[in-house]
Amino acid sequence: MSVKDQRALKRKKLLELLDAVFDPPDQLADDELGELHREIKPDEDPKDWLRAASAKAAQSYRLRGEKVPHHVQAALEATKPSSVEPPTLGGMMKHVDSLLSSGVPPLRLQPAPVSLRKEPDKELSEKDRAILEGLWNEISNEKRHTEEDDS
Repeated sequence: MSVKDQRALKRKKLLELLDAVFDPPDQLADDELGELHREIKPDEDPKDWLRAASAKAAQSYRLRGEKVPHHVQAALEATKPSSVEPPTLGGMMKHVDSLLSSGVPPLRLQPAPVSLRKEPDKELSEKDRAILEGLWNEISNEKRHTEEDDS
């Protein structure tokens, strides 16, 4: 059996084991895959690992004179280090203040009913329903007060 065939067999056995223990890897959510990776290699960031694996795969294609496959290129793009700093509260408040002082009128949006839930097939508990109703009332009150201030 060739080395390539041995690797393919080993990979197949590993995927079968993962399928037996977890959902198939291609059906796991990103956060679940990240959690699984952190369990296996806690000292390694999953994004860094994916970036390194993608770069290695892309390099092997380039060395063979082949075009880098779309999925490898997509993985490289998705894991590209960002040069943009994450927003800070002070920076966001500065932008809000500049918008408010520029005379731009506030948007009048109707809050949409919450429909995105982690487990859509389960009914909301009374506690969750009370929290959502409280948030909805708070948003409605803020909207009412804003409308009264404008009149």
